[in-house]
Amino acid sequence: MKIDYLKIENYRQYKGPLYLKFSKDENKNFTIIKGTNGAGKTNFLNAITWCLYEKELHKNTGGAIYNDLLVNEIINGESFEVSVELGMTDSKNRNVTILRKLKFTKNDNKIYKDVFSDSQLSVRIIVNGNDKFLEHPELYIQKNLPEKIEGYFFFDGEKLEDYFDDNSGDNIKEAVFKISQINLFNNLNKHLISLERSINKDFKKLDTDFADFLEIKQKLNDKIRLNKKEIEESSFLLNKTKKDLKIVDEDLRKIDHSDKNLLDEQKQKLNIEIEKLDKREEKLDNDKKNLVIKYFPLILAYKPFKKFVELGSDLEEKGFIPPLYKKKFLETLMENEKCICGNELKLNSESYNKIQKLHELTFGVTDISEEINIELNNLKNEIKRIQRFSTKQKEYNAEIRDIRNQRIEKNEDLENVNFKLSQIDHDEIQRLIKRKNDLDDQKDKYVGKVAYSKNSIDFTSKELLNIEKKEIKVNNDSENALKLKKKLDFCKDAIIASESLKSKLIENIRNKIEKLTNDQFKKLMWKENFTMVKVDEYYNIDLVNKARNLVSPNDISAGERLALALSFVAALNQISGFDLPLIIDTPMGRLDKEIKTNIAKTLPNYVEGKQVVLLVTGEEYTSKFKSDIIECVGKEYEIRVFETDNGTESRIL
Repeated sequence: MKIDYLKIENYRQYKGPLYLKFSKDENKNFTIIKGTNGAGKTNFLNAITWCLYEKELHKNTGGAIYNDLLVNEIINGESFEVSVELGMTDSKNRNVTILRKLKFTKNDNKIYKDVFSDSQLSVRIIVNGNDKFLEHPELYIQKNLPEKIEGYFFFDGEKLEDYFDDNSGDNIKEAVFKISQINLFNNLNKHLISLERSINKDFKKLDTDFADFLEIKQKLNDKIRLNKKEIEESSFLLNKTKKDLKIVDEDLRKIDHSDKNLLDEQKQKLNIEIEKLDKREEKLDNDKKNLVIKYFPLILAYKPFKKFVELGSDLEEKGFIPPLYKKKFLETLMENEKCICGNELKLNSESYNKIQKLHELTFGVTDISEEINIELNNLKNEIKRIQRFSTKQKEYNAEIRDIRNQRIEKNEDLENVNFKLSQIDHDEIQRLIKRKNDLDDQKDKYVGKVAYSKNSIDFTSKELLNIEKKEIKVNNDSENALKLKKKLDFCKDAIIASESLKSKLIENIRNKIEKLTNDQFKKLMWKENFTMVKVDEYYNIDLVNKARNLVSPNDISAGERLALALSFVAALNQISGFDLPLIIDTPMGRLDKEIKTNIAKTLPNYVEGKQVVLLVTGEEYTSKFKSDIIECVGKEYEIRVFETDNGTESRIL
């Protein structure tokens, strides 16, 4: 279908009546509508979607749908209509007019919508020169311009990159199926299965044996279908889980929780080392206490012992210990008055007097010098023990000081580690790790479900084959049974063929989309950073760089992402089963100058045969862009804003 004209009256900033013709020339298939931001480009697009679906599907939909300037011009009690009329030519070259209007009334300086009706929609088709108004205009629109795929034909260029959000694969796959009308195969399969069951009912009426076979076969076939559906659903969920795992891994990588793990290890190690130091100090304190208890009596006796040793040393210096002779010995000589040599010692003799004098000078201690000497040596040994206690005590004190210094250092290190850990979002890491573990469990579950369902299909298929062999022997005896069996076999073969054709068509469409997207993207991107665009079976889109690594669209620049999205949407239009115009609002908002130039050069060829409407700003529609695309432009307009005392309106000139 192609748009012939658009007529707008009293819709938002377009007071009108505004009448705009579009270029339908195959060689000049572009219509350019230029306007500044806020002039009404997006509402021009909204006017079309409101006319078709009674919905303003694009941004800037705040405020009333009617024109403010008109409201200020009319008087109370006066009514007016908001209307948008779309003139088109369908695939049969018939003129089609789609009109939607909504009535309002002004009372008490307020605007009220007509309470007796919602907006009125009409579709008029001119057939053989006669007007034909359709009884169900909504059905015509949903069949020829379905709302579900509107966003791939009428869209905002600045929002194209939203196609690559986290759930883009699911959304894109659904859109591809709608656009390429793959879902028609589902309707075909439902019809064939319904027909199969209807034949089965006729079959059951023939004979009890037939009914038994049919019931068993039906159960086995239903089981196989359920297993196939389980494989499809589990495979889809498995792929989604893998995507989610990739996102979680990327989030964990961004947080760099490896640092957190290292810090946790350091913290654990420091706590263990501090605990060991605490235990060592406690042991040393106990040993030190036990040492004091052990040496306490000696410590108390240290001074007397030392005094005794000093006295002993004095006696040694004076020669009394060990003595040359004992005082008792001298007394014996004097008592016996006889020398040890045998000579007599007479009283008052010179020799006797000398011995007597010597006796007076000799201390009595000489008589116990041996005992004193023994005790003196014992005390010296005890003093040495006391000195060893002092040395040991100093060693304990030194080691305890060293331990305390080490603990201070360890505590400082621990405080530093705790500070670094405090800067890390532990809750987020734990959430991501838990999410990762949950996803790993989900992945294993879906892998198991797929494997189980495949094994179940193999086993059930063998059961079904055995039943069919037995059934053949019975059915050969019945002509009616054979006829019904042929019908059943046809339905079965048709279902298998339909599913096979659907799978092949899906793969062909995916390959074609991948190729078309590749071709266009390479033309738009002047830098050869990427070697190809890859579209997997679940429509997850990635780029392959020169190093052959996959690059997510979320990891490239905004300009590159927009160019990729534009390439992809153009590819969807190529494979679409709908011949609809392509209307793009702000197609090159974020693109670099070079990409804009490439779009101007390549887009006309890429959308050859399609009617294209570009709603552009002056920054987009530069003289360079205009000169590159001018040969394809059939119509060119400009939206201008006019200010009056009663309000503002936009006109297209």
